[in-house]
Amino acid sequence: MFQSFKNSSERNHTPRRIEFLRALIKNYKLDGVIIPKADRYQGEYIPPEDERLTWISGFTGSAGTALVFAESAVLFVDGRYSLQAKIEVNSRIFKVEDSTKTSIVNWLKINFKYEPKIAFDPWLTTVSQVKTFLKEAEGKIKFLPRMNLVDKLWERNSGESSEKVFYLSNEISGESFSRKLNKILNILKVNNIKNYIFCKPDAICWFLNMRGKDVAHNPVVNCFSILRDSGEIIIFSENLDKFSELKNKPLYRKIHFKKFSELRNFIINSKGSTGFDQNYLPWKIYQYLESSNKKIIQMSDPANTLKLVKNNTEVNGMISAHLRDAVAFIKFMYWFFKLDKTSELDEISLIKKLESYRRNTGFLREISFDTICGSGPNGAIIHYRATNESNRKIKKDDIILIDSGGQYLDGTTDITRSICRGACDTKTKRLYTLVLKGLIALSNQRWPRGLTGRDLDPLARQFLWNSLNDYEHGTGHGVGAYLCVHEGPIGINRKSNIELEPGMILSIEPGFYQKHKFGIRLENLVLVKKVTDNPNESFLCFETLTSVPFQRNMLDISMLDKKEKVWLNSYHKSILDKIGPKLSSNELKWLTRQCAPITI
Repeated sequence: MFQSFKNSSERNHTPRRIEFLRALIKNYKLDGVIIPKADRYQGEYIPPEDERLTWISGFTGSAGTALVFAESAVLFVDGRYSLQAKIEVNSRIFKVEDSTKTSIVNWLKINFKYEPKIAFDPWLTTVSQVKTFLKEAEGKIKFLPRMNLVDKLWERNSGESSEKVFYLSNEISGESFSRKLNKILNILKVNNIKNYIFCKPDAICWFLNMRGKDVAHNPVVNCFSILRDSGEIIIFSENLDKFSELKNKPLYRKIHFKKFSELRNFIINSKGSTGFDQNYLPWKIYQYLESSNKKIIQMSDPANTLKLVKNNTEVNGMISAHLRDAVAFIKFMYWFFKLDKTSELDEISLIKKLESYRRNTGFLREISFDTICGSGPNGAIIHYRATNESNRKIKKDDIILIDSGGQYLDGTTDITRSICRGACDTKTKRLYTLVLKGLIALSNQRWPRGLTGRDLDPLARQFLWNSLNDYEHGTGHGVGAYLCVHEGPIGINRKSNIELEPGMILSIEPGFYQKHKFGIRLENLVLVKKVTDNPNESFLCFETLTSVPFQRNMLDISMLDKKEKVWLNSYHKSILDKIGPKLSSNELKWLTRQCAPITI
């Protein structure tokens, strides 16, 4: 299994750990400390030895920030984790706040009547974050870069992974390292940058056509890199042995490998202007730059921007990966619905079975993330993770939300379906249909070039809004090509201001969550393309990559208009055409019934 069901939350230890941390806060004459869910690479997935937030609070979600003070503590999470956080953390110690409604700084200004001294780890906090802190504080809070106090308490192995880095051939990447290098050098030249610091591992991996296994589920290599305008590249890592394959390739002769401990002196001694992306550069490195009196230039990471638009090879690879993954998921659905109704199932058994079908393809290299399989009330926890303790037996009429994906050498997949073995009542069918209508509306939409994810987000919410409902997560996220399943900075949400361009791949995943009852989410991945059946080439549209049917008996067909029925019939026919020949005769019969056309 690529997934563990061990409960990583240690909330039983929270009181003692908080007690020790508060003693350090007093010893260092501080009022409080900030503990983010982050490592120095700012990745969504971080190694176990960097899970400081989980260690101190018990919260296991992928995004959150704790503030611990001498007498109190607060955990900031967004809407995805509001329910999960209240379940996982000790409510006698931590108050849970919604980070979308109040910022850390505003909370501090309200709750401290004097000028508090708040420490933060400069390796775990970016330049952008610190600048935001200082701007919002208006001189009323002292933010102090300090060593991480949690590290003084937590004894663990802090070394980086030794898993070997491997080269991704041009046949898979679709573009040579040297061509990417020239593109980026031209960007640096235009901006008069002599040295550029890359801090985002997935952008570095895309740029250098390399992949690794430094974190769970995402094939990235945790490292920093500096590119000189001469074309010389320096990689900084704690473990240089893992780069042995790259070192032996002639095309990487301009790459030098240095220990992470050499980064400070290298930056201070380098000549000329230095560029960086303030959204990813740790404050500590910014301090190095300031101390050396260099000319510094803030510029969005060029590799991070270029990787968002997939080339033809990457697009074709993603199409192949999604077809392969769809076969696995449909086989899983057939198995599930053909089981005897008296069969005992639980969430973990479903997760294991689904992974086994993906493994049977012979191409699975990893899963894209821990599979979310929430039955009944667990489905209402947006990013629920089944553990041996939380694992729930599935009842006949449970709604089961399954969000999962696979990492294949040619692509990354992500799909969500809500399914039910029993009968759905009228209310549940109505909600399922409202969610599906939102997915169809956005999948079908055409729009003038220049719009962003923020502009498109309401299209998927409109039907839920009209019924006075909503969901507390984005409508969609970017997806990498055999890289991170959540690929920023693009997305479809209320804040995304990145223009959508042909070649980008995103998810569309509206949802509805009834607290303590059930969750419904439907997700397809889509490719942004030019509209080709109209002379106005300035318009864009989506092409759906996911090929898995929706459950017929969860639909209220009377709620669908003609255009929606046409889309659904066309979508299901394409699934039959593409996936049908890859199934057994019994599986094909079942799929044919699922994909039967709706009368228009």
